Amino acid sequence: MIKIAHLTSAHPRFDTRIFYKQCLSFSSTHEFCVNLIVADGKGDETSQSINIIDVGIPAGRLDRAFKKTKDILAEAIKLDAELYHIHDPELIPICLRLLKKKKIVIFDSHEDLVLQVWSKDYLNVFSKYIISNFIKFYERIKIPKFDLVVSATPHITSKLAKYNPNTITVRNFPLLSEVSNNIQWAQRENILCYSGLISEKRGLFEMLSIADNYKLKVFGTLDSEELTRFLSKDTAWRNIDYLGNLTRKDVYKEYSKCKVGLCLLHPIPNHVTAIPTKMFEYMSNGLPLIITDTPYWRSIVEQYECGICVPLGDRAKLIKAVDKLLYNDEYAQKLGNNGIRAIREEANWQKEFDNLYKSYIKLLRTK
Repeated sequence: MIKIAHLTSAHPRFDTRIFYKQCLSFSSTHEFCVNLIVADGKGDETSQSINIIDVGIPAGRLDRAFKKTKDILAEAIKLDAELYHIHDPELIPICLRLLKKKKIVIFDSHEDLVLQVWSKDYLNVFSKYIISNFIKFYERIKIPKFDLVVSATPHITSKLAKYNPNTITVRNFPLLSEVSNNIQWAQRENILCYSGLISEKRGLFEMLSIADNYKLKVFGTLDSEELTRFLSKDTAWRNIDYLGNLTRKDVYKEYSKCKVGLCLLHPIPNHVTAIPTKMFEYMSNGLPLIITDTPYWRSIVEQYECGICVPLGDRAKLIKAVDKLLYNDEYAQKLGNNGIRAIREEANWQKEFDNLYKSYIKLLRTK
């Protein structure tokens, strides 16, 4: 079997893109011995045939960026894999060592790093300008060195392909195994739901603005302790059924009880070119969605006819959209079924994995 290793210093070991999609998909082919090196402090283990190696949780960001990257490199060298697939920009420097050892090295760009910097509120404009230009320079120098660059969106691919023509898009589409096969619409209640990071820029206050009007279930992680303290005193938050962090299985179970999925992201630079994974997660569970109106997100909604777009901050139009879906079952179910059809026929992980698998095989045959 071909030994491969996925490396991450910042993601959890059971990250959806890394573990559940990429690692398990390669393992399922029975052609690869899949290893995953992480830095989360939860120890070594083997899970679903994936060998997980833990270098320990970092003491802070600097420790993660410097010491833990060296620890990850040491474990990577010890593994002596044929192919390494890295998932964090801070791991780019260590890859030079792996490339010198004639190993195949792939960089997976989950996000647009430049736009990510411009989305940071704690940085002033001058800092954003300096850091973003350094990242542009760094990408121009380092990206060409990789054997393959993988990106999560067409937008990122179009940028990085200028530096490395061997760049492909592998989107975070849902697993076919998680697509609902038995939608019991009559058993669903008039409940809205949101799953994911809970923060201002992910639509928290838009949800709070309608919490008095509708039943709303929210599950995920609160963004900060400051936000947790604020919500503990907020009367609107008390009307929301907050379920905390749930397993993927329980998240999908909750989806089956609801009628509408909310994706009220703010159109900050790092969001507007991204593919909201929750959008496709809702679609795979037959949930019509309400999403912030941006040109890119609207194009997806119109292509698949799976939801309604509303301008950010327009509470009246948000309420109108919710009422249209909650109180018109025929229309809502039609949008939900359109979403499921789109996932089954086109926007699914299997099609994305096929592209990644072919790229792996090509590299292994030609290296």
